[in-house]
Amino acid sequence: MITSLFGPDLAPSGSSSQAPLTPLAAGASLAAATVVDPLLGTTLAGAYRIVEVIGSGGMGKVYRAEQTALDRSVAIKMLHPHLGADPSLAERFYNEARAASRLNHPNSVAVIDFGLADGQRPYLVMEYLRGRDLGTVLDTEGPLLGRPRICHIVLGILAALAEAHELGIVHRDLKPENVLLVRYRDQTEGVKVVDFGLAQLRADITERRPTEPGIVVGTPEYMSPEQFDGDGIDGRADLYALGVVLFELLTGRLPFVHDSILGLAVKHIHDPPPDPRSVAPPGHVPPLLAKITLRALAKRPADRFQTAGEMAAALEEAHHVLRARASWQDARPVRPSSSPAPGGGLSEQLARLDLPILQLVQATAVLGEWATLESVGAVTGGPDPALLGRLVSTGLIDQLGKDRIEMEPAVRDLVEASIPVAARRDLHDRALAWHGVHGSPLSVRADHAYRGSEPLVALVLLEQLGDECLARAAFAGAIHAFQRGLSVARLELGRTGEEVFEYGVLAFSRKLAEGLRRQGRRAEAEGVLRESLDVTAPESKDRARVLALLQALRDQGR
Repeated sequence: MITSLFGPDLAPSGSSSQAPLTPLAAGASLAAATVVDPLLGTTLAGAYRIVEVIGSGGMGKVYRAEQTALDRSVAIKMLHPHLGADPSLAERFYNEARAASRLNHPNSVAVIDFGLADGQRPYLVMEYLRGRDLGTVLDTEGPLLGRPRICHIVLGILAALAEAHELGIVHRDLKPENVLLVRYRDQTEGVKVVDFGLAQLRADITERRPTEPGIVVGTPEYMSPEQFDGDGIDGRADLYALGVVLFELLTGRLPFVHDSILGLAVKHIHDPPPDPRSVAPPGHVPPLLAKITLRALAKRPADRFQTAGEMAAALEEAHHVLRARASWQDARPVRPSSSPAPGGGLSEQLARLDLPILQLVQATAVLGEWATLESVGAVTGGPDPALLGRLVSTGLIDQLGKDRIEMEPAVRDLVEASIPVAARRDLHDRALAWHGVHGSPLSVRADHAYRGSEPLVALVLLEQLGDECLARAAFAGAIHAFQRGLSVARLELGRTGEEVFEYGVLAFSRKLAEGLRRQGRRAEAEGVLRESLDVTAPESKDRARVLALLQALRDQGR
């Protein structure tokens, strides 16, 4: 039974080597008023009129602005005042901004201008893009990405890296959150890599805070062995990080997971990477893509692809081979020899099915790996068992066993994508109800809740999952759950504007900060908390609590 909705405690009773931050008081609610940023409505450098805040993080804020001379929107990234006040850091910002401004590639976010606001706050002016970061897309779409789209995304990232590496620029913090997917007017999808050069700036910030132990520059889950060792790095470290991203895109999980940075370091440095085929469902990862992933994840830089161009050539060749196969091009599963495939693609196959059989196929796709005779029957209202047997004749399933119905992943993704939105949400709602009765994992239920019509239920489930992980010191799992919850809350807040999702953003920010702190990532925890200040009123209790947590972080770092 759900008993907590964005509960107050940031420090569950599980053991921890660090003292917990001061817990939040119960019953806190988000004030209706929000902070008015003093820069909104002002004109920066006589050229950019700041319109709205579109993002915030540990280093600063991102604004949308209008470039008045050209009547176009731009994005402005501005460092927090406490960082910009350091003259040597500001100088380093200029150097990195200059390097990033040299990039001129369609897959890199263009840097238009840079300077100092009010004589002390460094800022970058970049092209303004409407889209979502790859991390958000992974959380919301997950297995619906499909292999052709994965190849398209990774090739776009490689194209951006190739130019950067030619110019001597190493990204150092490549991860899904630093990749934007944008939609162009012709409805094609573009790939943009952001934050080139800023990872080194983060390194400078960390070096100026030696009193905080356990801080690692970069994102540990995506860092190469040589980054953990402190050795000099080059573009091959970015290719290792991209190997982690590719593994995650293909399997839905990271190759190495641990609850501490030290544990992650040991795994990245010493443990062989798992074969993605052993992690993903059978037949989901083609051998060609698995081979590319494992080479990118080689421990020694000399054993990896040596350039982004070399990795791109291997991926393009694999993409070409896979597209040439009927199962890749048409997303048709292999059928038994006794059941010859009819002509036409998947959409034609679906169109030929009787409605009762079509509903069974759709339910199987929505349930995914949890599809059984019982679950499909429950989701579709308990059909005649004879109809379930007819699923075999559709050619859309690989096997109908005693308990499990298996559908080829590519087919499953396309079938679900073909279901009308309202019907798809209804199926996810029914799947959520079935999983609830059978006590399925919280992560599975949260996914159905969000993809159905219950985003608030998804948030509650993610909160419970994160709290449970935090209570048993499984920090990596807690961080992932709270990150997903924060992403869902932000998306729903933007879509609906409802106050409960504002409070969700605040609550998950606090919980995420606690998970990061307990994993030793205090700098990131501080950034998350600073970002949450943007949704608190100036004199509210919520703001006071966040400020108290920030102070507790500083005190613990001394």
